[in-house]
Amino acid sequence: MNTHFARRAFLKKATTLMGTLAIAPFILNSITGTISNKGTSRYQTKTPRINPAFRIQILKDGSMEIFTYQKPDSKISYYFDGIEADILLLISENKSLDANYNLLGNQYSLSETECKGKVELAMSEFEKKGLIYYGELMLVKKTGSDHE
Repeated sequence: MNTHFARRAFLKKATTLMGTLAIAPFILNSITGTISNKGTSRYQTKTPRINPAFRIQILKDGSMEIFTYQKPDSKISYYFDGIEADILLLISENKSLDANYNLLGNQYSLSETECKGKVELAMSEFEKKGLIYYGELMLVKKTGSDHE
């Protein structure tokens, strides 16, 4: 009976050790990821991109319409003007938002902190609406015909 108890104790310790080793990389990655990204926003660490399902149309007055078709007779569109339109234009051209704070600030008479706040607010709004995503290029498979 003593060998049976020793075997159980060994198996318990071995499974605990193996479970810890299996989970450790994920825990360390989440801890270091939260520490390293604590002072930065999401779009500074990953590249924002326009959702490929949407199309952009720049209007004559400088405003922008971004739209998509869900069904042949169902169009979803959003209109943006001002700083939001310029932010979307920078994203569509794959330009860095960090490098263009001064440009946006001068164009709209904003300080750098005000400009960062407006950009953060606009980016969260775009993400909620599904207009942008972060990370690698999204591959889209076209099916059916265009509905324009």
